[in-house]
Amino acid sequence: VIAFSFAMSFSSLSAILTHLVSHATDIGIPLARAASLVAFAAGAGGLSRLVFGWLVDRVDPRLAVWISFGTQLAGLLVIMQNPGYSGLVAGALIFGFGVGGVIPLHGAVTGLAFGRLSFGSAMGLMRPVQFTVGLIGVPLAGWIYDTTGGYDLAWKFFCGVYVTAILLIVALRLHRAPRPA
Repeated sequence: VIAFSFAMSFSSLSAILTHLVSHATDIGIPLARAASLVAFAAGAGGLSRLVFGWLVDRVDPRLAVWISFGTQLAGLLVIMQNPGYSGLVAGALIFGFGVGGVIPLHGAVTGLAFGRLSFGSAMGLMRPVQFTVGLIGVPLAGWIYDTTGGYDLAWKFFCGVYVTAILLIVALRLHRAPRPA
């Protein structure tokens, strides 16, 4: 569950970040402004790592993952619905905020699911799944663009991937670590 849900998120976020500049230039945003969208997403993601690291220690970790994946989905929906630069900036900021949760949440959830003594083995066993699924998104989005002449179908596909990843987390069983004094 952890491997597939996080792999689906990584596959989607990689494709979206890779193709965001092309999407923006295709809808008429000048290249320099389009390129800044990735910087906005990265900045929001850097800040949100702290937020998600704090959050996962205070709420059900599945809820923290839902928030991260759901925020990525919300950001993608904003990107899809806004052909102007300011709307794309808003979408990139929302999307990037959700993306920032992936790294701290992956480690925290894996630790809670498998325990400290099996953490390394569990992470290592997840990598082949995550690597394989993670590689699909970027070329798939490019193929959809080449086939259809736009990113609309790709963005809709990744919306479905995010929904699937969110639903997968429901099946995740975690052992809550004792709270620090």
